[in-house]
Amino acid sequence: MIAELTVLGRRLEIAAAVVLWTAVVLRAPSSVRRPRQRGLWLAVATAATAMTLSVVPAPLLRRAFGCTEVLGLATNLFGVVSAGAVLDFVMVATGRGRRRRYALYLATALVITALVVLDRTGSAHGTHAIHRVGLCHPGLAYWLLLIGTHLTADAACTWVCCHYARRSASRPARRGLWLFGLGTAFSGLYWSGQLLRVTLPVPGIGMLLPYCMVLHGLLRAGAILVPLVTAVAGAWENVVTVWRLWPLWRDVTALAPHVVLVRRRSRLGELLRPQGSFSLLQYRKVIEIRDALLVLSSHSGPAMPGLAEEYLRTVRAPLVGHGAAVLACLARQARRAVLDGLPPGKEPSAVGDFRTADLCEETSFLVEVATAYTSPAVRGFDAWLARRGGAVTALRPPG
Repeated sequence: MIAELTVLGRRLEIAAAVVLWTAVVLRAPSSVRRPRQRGLWLAVATAATAMTLSVVPAPLLRRAFGCTEVLGLATNLFGVVSAGAVLDFVMVATGRGRRRRYALYLATALVITALVVLDRTGSAHGTHAIHRVGLCHPGLAYWLLLIGTHLTADAACTWVCCHYARRSASRPARRGLWLFGLGTAFSGLYWSGQLLRVTLPVPGIGMLLPYCMVLHGLLRAGAILVPLVTAVAGAWENVVTVWRLWPLWRDVTALAPHVVLVRRRSRLGELLRPQGSFSLLQYRKVIEIRDALLVLSSHSGPAMPGLAEEYLRTVRAPLVGHGAAVLACLARQARRAVLDGLPPGKEPSAVGDFRTADLCEETSFLVEVATAYTSPAVRGFDAWLARRGGAVTALRPPG
């Protein structure tokens, strides 16, 4: 059972390393350009390197490099660089000055130098490993220095991430900090387990440690992917909004083509080859719909909103707000009036009277209008109005 759990843990470590490298590669272009994200990305990249070297089978290492001793040392040195990058992230987050960061770089270099010296002067060994209490290679001092470095960095990083995650007003920032802090906590749990293996005869603890590294890798990968996932989710939300606005946009701008800011294209053409970002595309659709409805408002008289409300009381209204359903009826009637060649009235209705100070609220409202606009109930408003003769009388000025 213990052997099976150990093998499963090693396989999961390989999968976690693949996920971690995927996150590192995906985030590299944007993280390297931003100094505040560069240290965090470096910490994850060096941790991914250390994890990769630790999970490569020893026979493969011997075949590729002829010696596993150097690879064991390289694995731990990359881990120390990762710990230094984590502490650098902590100092940046807490606003520490350059002098303290330079001191950190010097301390990291000293730890690396000390580990190399302890490795070279220790007893002869093939791999870096802790077998049991009193038997570890290359030596106890080497492992205590390595474990102490990691525990110091992990404790500081976990505290800072938890502290700032509670205070951050940005939801993506909170998620990223919580994920990174939790991943770092599992790293600290791993090194605490290694400390127990060095100092106390705790049976079976070694088989649990790979699972800590798996969670450490997955959570840190999730942390640096939060901005990318947030951007993709935002772009997808914009795409869905444009798709839902399209029927309303197509009909109302066809009658007021001068409000269209760029060349008209098909629905799929706009989404597959957007002229700008998806957020800009959504913004343009909202502005163009608003302007087109303002133009069409002269073809809907002041009595028309009352007729639309009367009609909606007689049918199964669409599942949107009442104001959105009424506006959808007015937009459909105004479009029909233009297509039928009816003259504009002297007093426009409130077709274009929906602008709010909040663009998000206005966009949500127009999505409701577009949903109602294509519903069977609103599509029947023209026929109901024609039966009543309201398309002409509503455009005539009162009196």
